Formats: sequence, structure tokens, C-alpha cells
Amino acid sequence: DFSFLFYGGRVLAHFTLDHQDEAETALIQCLRVNQRSFLVMDSDRRQAPTAPPDPNQSVCLEGLNETKQRIIRDSGLNGQQTRVWVTSGKEIENYLPAGTLENYLESKGKDPNQLSFPAAANLRFSNRLEYQELVAGRASETKRVNKIAFANWVVGQGDSVPTDVASDLSDLAQFIQRASHLNTSLLPKAQAERC
Repeated sequence: DFSFLFYGGRVLAHFTLDHQDEAETALIQCLRVNQRSFLVMDSDRRQAPTAPPDPNQSVCLEGLNETKQRIIRDSGLNGQQTRVWVTSGKEIENYLPAGTLENYLESKGKDPNQLSFPAAANLRFSNRLEYQELVAGRASETKRVNKIAFANWVVGQGDSVPTDVASDLSDLAQFIQRASHLNTSLLPKAQAERC
């Protein structure tokens, strides 16, 4: 069986992957939802870490807030039953190929020649949902697309998975398969490929 526990932003501060008594910590224990947990978090970093990752940690902690660091430490308390994936860029949207937002806005009737986006050199750590429209040659205030509508459009495009996220998605799929004891050889080929 699967359980999904959605959170956003600062709500993560109220959760723990530790097995301590909930009354002691005043935090919500994710592992009560499911003992096998895979947590995906945005790093929210504004720039790449400068230090090499700690060999004792699965994730580089530099630039991560205290809550994210606590969750990563907590995940190690549950062995291989709990995994954490922290995005290498600022947010999960930063894995999208350059041009994705431009194509979306063009599909909504925007003139691509009248749009301005973050510099390509900073795509990994910029807000990929923001843009500016050029009005009389000048950039407007920053605008932000509707995240849900944009996500639905991206999924509908059926593009291939960007290479820099493929291994993380593969790890997630394998974790789900192991956690659910899923034997993909029993599934139709197309369904097994999606696992």
C-alpha cells in the first residue's frame, strides 16, 4: 500500500523521521504514516555548495536550513527504510530543461520575443516559474505562472526525463518497488516501464 503525505514550505518544520515519542518532540512523526518513507525536498539554495559533501551524509548540508538538516539526520535513524532526496538546484522545477517555461507561455498566447527570463548561467538556482514581459522595450514587474497549471502542462508534454534527475527518479522507483515488494515482471511491459 502507498501513502502520500504532502507538505509545502515551512510545514516541514512540524515533521520528524525520528521514532521518539511524539509527546516529547511535539513533532508529527512521518513514520506513523508509513514505516518506509521517501522524502523529496527542495534545497532552496541560492547557489551551489562550495564545500565537498560530508562522506558520512548522503546529502551536502551546506546552504540547507536547520529543518532540512534535522530531517536528513533523522532519516539515518531508520536505516534503509527511509530515504531523502534533496534537489541539487533551488527547487524541483530547476530540473526542467531551459525553454520549458518559454514554451508554456507561448502555448498560452504570449509572444516569446516579449518575454524575459533568468540568465541561463543561473537556471539551477533561480525561480524557474518567474518571468517578465517587455512593454515598450522595458521589463515589467516580475510575474509568476500558476504552478499547478504549469505542472499539468509539463506532464502533458510527455518529454523525456532530464538526465540530471533520471538517477534520482530511478532511486525513487526502486525504493517504491522494494517497499511494496512489487514484482515488475508480473506487470504488463508498458506498466512495468513506468514503475
